[in-house]
Amino acid sequence: MRTRPHVAAAFALLALSGLAHAQQKRVYICPDDHTDYFWTASDEAYRGAFIRMIDYYLDQADLTQNNPPDFRQRWHCDGSQWLWEYERNKTASDYQRLISRIRDGTISVALNPLVINNGGSPAEAVIRGMYYPGRIERREGLRFSLAMYQENSTFPLGLPALWAGSGARYSWKGVCDCDTRVPDATNRPHEVYRAQGPDGSGVLMKWQSLFAGGANQSIGGYAEAYDPAAVVDQVTTNAPFNGFAAKWPFQVIGAVGRGWDGFEYESNEFVTIAQQKSNASRRVIVGSVTDFFEDFAAQYPPATLPAVSLSFGNEWDAYACTMAEQTARIRRATELLRPAEALSVLASTIDPAFMDGRETARDLAFQDLGLFFEHDMGMVGPPAGQDGINRRIVWQHQVADAAEQYATTLLNDAASLVAAHIPAGPAPRAYVFNPLSWERSDAADLAWSDPAPVHVVDLATGQEAPSQRVTINGQPFLRFWAASLPSVGYRVYEIQPGAGQAFADAASVSGGQAVTTATFTIDADNRDALSNHALAGPDETRVSGYAPDDRSLYWSNDGDTQTAALEFACTLPRGATIREAHLELHAVPAVPSPSGASEIHLYDVDDAAAFVNGPSGDLLTWHPTFATTIAWPQTGWSAGTIQASPDITALVQHYVNRPGYQPGNHIGLCITEGSIAPNTYYGFDDFSKPGGSPARLVVTYDDPNGNPSGSSLIINNQRDRVELDASGKITSWVNAALGNREMAATVNGRAINDLGGSGGSVQVENAGPVSVTLLATSSSPVAHNTRVTLYRQGDRVDIANQITQGFDSNLEWAESFALASPTLRHEELGAIITAALASQGGDYSNTNARYDLLTLNHFADLTQAGPTPVGVTLSSWDCDFMTRGNSTPYVLDTTTPQLRVIAGGKVVSPGIGIPNQLGDTLFTQRFALRARGAQNDASSMRFALEHQNPPITRLVTGASPTLATSPTSLLSVDQPGVIAWAFKVADDGWNSPDGGIALRLWNVGDAASTAAITLAPALAGPAIVSTHIETPDPTLGPAPTPLPQGFAAAFARQQLRTFRVTPAAPPACDPDVNQDGVADQGDVDYLINVIAGGENPSGIDPDFNQDGVADQGDVDAIINVVAGGQCP
Repeated sequence: MRTRPHVAAAFALLALSGLAHAQQKRVYICPDDHTDYFWTASDEAYRGAFIRMIDYYLDQADLTQNNPPDFRQRWHCDGSQWLWEYERNKTASDYQRLISRIRDGTISVALNPLVINNGGSPAEAVIRGMYYPGRIERREGLRFSLAMYQENSTFPLGLPALWAGSGARYSWKGVCDCDTRVPDATNRPHEVYRAQGPDGSGVLMKWQSLFAGGANQSIGGYAEAYDPAAVVDQVTTNAPFNGFAAKWPFQVIGAVGRGWDGFEYESNEFVTIAQQKSNASRRVIVGSVTDFFEDFAAQYPPATLPAVSLSFGNEWDAYACTMAEQTARIRRATELLRPAEALSVLASTIDPAFMDGRETARDLAFQDLGLFFEHDMGMVGPPAGQDGINRRIVWQHQVADAAEQYATTLLNDAASLVAAHIPAGPAPRAYVFNPLSWERSDAADLAWSDPAPVHVVDLATGQEAPSQRVTINGQPFLRFWAASLPSVGYRVYEIQPGAGQAFADAASVSGGQAVTTATFTIDADNRDALSNHALAGPDETRVSGYAPDDRSLYWSNDGDTQTAALEFACTLPRGATIREAHLELHAVPAVPSPSGASEIHLYDVDDAAAFVNGPSGDLLTWHPTFATTIAWPQTGWSAGTIQASPDITALVQHYVNRPGYQPGNHIGLCITEGSIAPNTYYGFDDFSKPGGSPARLVVTYDDPNGNPSGSSLIINNQRDRVELDASGKITSWVNAALGNREMAATVNGRAINDLGGSGGSVQVENAGPVSVTLLATSSSPVAHNTRVTLYRQGDRVDIANQITQGFDSNLEWAESFALASPTLRHEELGAIITAALASQGGDYSNTNARYDLLTLNHFADLTQAGPTPVGVTLSSWDCDFMTRGNSTPYVLDTTTPQLRVIAGGKVVSPGIGIPNQLGDTLFTQRFALRARGAQNDASSMRFALEHQNPPITRLVTGASPTLATSPTSLLSVDQPGVIAWAFKVADDGWNSPDGGIALRLWNVGDAASTAAITLAPALAGPAIVSTHIETPDPTLGPAPTPLPQGFAAAFARQQLRTFRVTPAAPPACDPDVNQDGVADQGDVDYLINVIAGGENPSGIDPDFNQDGVADQGDVDAIINVVAGGQCP
């Protein structure tokens, strides 16, 4: 029964505590329930548990509110999802009861949505995952000051700065020390310290060494107060003897966490124990976590503690690789917010209510961007069992759906509204929007199905833009070169009839033989079989494996005297010249022969008939056989491996040469015992085997009917010369700008974009004056295709890969370069860091770290030092992690010029994680390469952002023309190292007092900088400093300095800052009708011309005085306003 704590005893203990001396310790024991989403129970079950636990501890808080402060019930929620569920499932009065207890400190809530593994997530996804607490802060007048990163043994360098910029001041971390290769959890260099990002901001971090023999239910674990009575003695009475006092010489002590792996925890034991354990030498205080930190920081100012700005690598974070495509969808959705939200700002100048009604979808998408990386994504040994895994798989898809749908819908809606407000013309027009904060030139793709010849003209310059037709995902597009796109702005083009002028192709193509590789797989149960010897009567043919409980096929030299037979639907073209052919069989347990060889036979018929169950002769006699056979010596046969036969070109060539052969006929092959030893046999998966891998026939051949294609093709745009082979790897990359330097190398047997396979076909997919694309298609090691594109201008080599089948193995794209011991710089969660140990001048911790799973956010740079530095920038659009060269969990390779980008797999621990990529069968994984001289973080980031943010192109509809047709910029920044990271309508709305625009800027440079930010006239207004989650906070750096049309802001090195801008009220009229930036005689002349029937490229309404008619009165009115008079 739950009873009220003994208040009299509480007051007695408080009186006792009043006798304490200065050396009295203050021990905070802080109850919580550690959330293991889906690992312990489903999201629905946790919804109920969150609500029940909050209600219980609210009741306990009421019951103990008259106790002395130390003995009042407190509680900690390990993420904002607790509030999310409570607000949506309880009454408004219940919710306000909870808010009042958060306000008075009884209950604390972490900024993060739940316990999250952030190591591979985009920085912006981390921030958006904290937006819900930001909305609560502004609505309820609260602040949330705690953020957490629990159980996982690693920690990213950039995360403390993201937290601090979002308003956090404190963090507690406890580890599991399970499923880990991170050493020395019992021996950390610092128990409490300032965890700092590269800009010097951060949080007060308590991350203690594991005590009690490394148990995670004690100090340093994620349930430090699992036994609250024992831990009090551990950190006080026993501290001089167990080593705790030596590691924690502070009077203020915190033991945080009770829940551990339990589903639900409701108890008043912490109040009772605090009463029982308090004495003259120690105050035992029921804490909410935040109160511990506030007390500690008051007595031990964080500035006096060690500062740590290091990466500890990744571990559980990389369980995201077991769900590679869904993780990539979250990454793409986060990136898509950049153009969607920037266009929404422009849309809101047209319709201030544009964002209204989107709040529910927006809030869910932002919460889900954080929740996706919930720390149990590995689902290692879950108590919830297979049902929990299945539910988690569905949930991961749903979370990605919500984020993707919001970003896509917002983009389409905003783009359509803008298209309706740009004036139409005599010919179709399109606008091209650049979401990035610098001017750029790039290829623009416009959906265009009309087959008639057209050409594209820049409306501002009158110059024709090179263009070509392309097909993207099966849909027709018009691709054209969009030059000088304004920063965060648009340019208008006209699609005019006729072919236009002739431009040379963007690149030349050469080389290659007409070589193709095809893979044929058994596609029906009656297309593979075995014959089994019968002691009496005829042999028996079995088409579904040896037995119902053994769906395998065998050939043998034993009592069964089995023969295996296979028939493949063969689509090789007539006249093909076979270069190589072999069988691939998925082996089952066998007794291999120590000597001799099996034999492979060919059915010498045009089209082999399907096998039939029942009595038969030996399958070798099913059809006539070709005289030539192929010997297959095989002394080893390991179950679970793919066994490849010797070359059977002679058999396949004979088959396709048969006069009656037609593509689609079935080629039949038999495997017999040949000369293998007695009592030996071999086996492989039958077609009917559940989860099996049917036999394959792989053939490399010259295609007499093929397009110009070959085993490799060379593409050359006079800056980059790239050779792509049939498997999709780049075997040569010569850069003219670096003196025709070869950038590609073979390292550990792997080249560039090398998935580890061989064979396939390569051809020119598309060629024109804007771009040329090569397409390689291969089935090795899994079915995949690769497109490599070069453009007429620019320095980008685009690589678009698709893996087109499911897989459960570990796959990686090797990227190997001709660089000597290059230095690796890469983006890791809001920081750009050097991948070397701190003792070597790098940013990785010398201890307590894992080194083989590095974060790959937007880019990675490899740079060879020397008098003339040279290097490569790799942009990664979809993949999150990489391994440097020969790195291991314990050794960070700093010399090998190779990155191994993880395509997917169980890379955290061998064989552990959700299997089969959540059932996904299509994986898009895109990269871009740039050869360059000296390394520059800002230049590399801009390169990667251009790759990952293609221009947005839409047809102009002109239904309500109010926008200009001239090039228009919404935002510009005068410092190349300062990048607009997010430019959006503030979450509180366009017109609300706390609304307007939220602008996030990142100084990606390695030095402090001051930047001037210029806004379009309709957007300029007062700017204030806010948190990243949009709560005003003047303590987060210097205030912005107003400028006539924007503001100036100071940035520390690598600092990310967020500002709120309130656009000034629009003037009653705008006399700058020609939109050249000034109101003068040119505007008067422009209006006269429009009223007289002339062109109106600005799209203005000529009825300037709004009297219903465009006439001389409008001219008189604008003359008056230009002269300084009042608007009409």
